[in-house]
Amino acid sequence: QRDDNYSTAMQSRYDYYTANMRFQYRKGNTTLQIGARGQETYQETRSLSRGIETITGKDEWLFDWSPYLNYRFFKGQFSISASYSGSTIRPSAQNLLPTLDISVPTRLRTGNLWLKPSNRHLISFDVSHSRPEKQVSFSIMNNARLLTRQIVMASWFDEKGIQYSLPVNARKPGFEVVSNLSFSVPVSPDKRLTLSGGAYFLLGRSISYQNVRRIEG
Repeated sequence: QRDDNYSTAMQSRYDYYTANMRFQYRKGNTTLQIGARGQETYQETRSLSRGIETITGKDEWLFDWSPYLNYRFFKGQFSISASYSGSTIRPSAQNLLPTLDISVPTRLRTGNLWLKPSNRHLISFDVSHSRPEKQVSFSIMNNARLLTRQIVMASWFDEKGIQYSLPVNARKPGFEVVSNLSFSVPVSPDKRLTLSGGAYFLLGRSISYQNVRRIEG
């Protein structure tokens, strides 16, 4: 049987427009593409819950832009690559739907009609070199990700210890930087003994919101 307290009808309109401008240079083993990318997003959401209609995002356009870079160089077994690009991420229907999830009575969750799309920037820089005849290889892979208007969770507890949570757009950007180094070299003249190693580095910042005192649910 339907319960109007936990039932919501929702309709979401999402318009996404993007424009790219790129210049390409190619000479020998080198290829370079540079430019910029602009993205305009419109998200309007309507919901009907408990007989109350709510409309969010109407007549609100978001504009994001990012540089574009794609660089490739190779010579024999040696290569260098670098890239930079940006994109917009649409909120999922689950994160938008403002229906209270009571499947776990002590952890209540709901969506957020006021969520806005996130914007993601991706950067990569890779270097690799190998000499199969000498059984030598080396590679460095670096990747970075920056998220603005990142969708994160905000939680609070009431006086009875019940947790409530909903997704929100973070005020500060979140980021993650990952580096991976690997190598392999022979350490004996007959190349039967090989030394292999690697290193992994991760630096990131994630954001969430938590109440500092118990508040009403």
